[in-house]
Amino acid sequence: NVFVGSTRYNDIQDSMTEIEESGSYYSFKKAEILEVVSFSSTEQTAEIKVRMYEDGVLRDKDGKIVEKYSNIVKAKNDYQFEKQDGKWKISEFQSIEEL
Repeated sequence: NVFVGSTRYNDIQDSMTEIEESGSYYSFKKAEILEVVSFSSTEQTAEIKVRMYEDGVLRDKDGKIVEKYSNIVKAKNDYQFEKQDGKWKISEFQSIEEL
């Protein structure tokens, strides 16, 4: 698991469980970091802000596209990490703004 228990983690986990249980799945035509806006770290924590691009499609159990959740997203995101048992894990994630 790449997430440390947090509110954001719980939200993501709940969404992923719902998607899996319904037989749906995401696929990405393209996902890339366009720019690293900032990065800082200590021995136990790190934070990176990036501008990113995602072209994602949610498909239902029959493979049909779910339009409401399929889109192209350009956003600035903030990821915070914590080191746990020697491994970096995401502790918080926030979409700062859509570009």
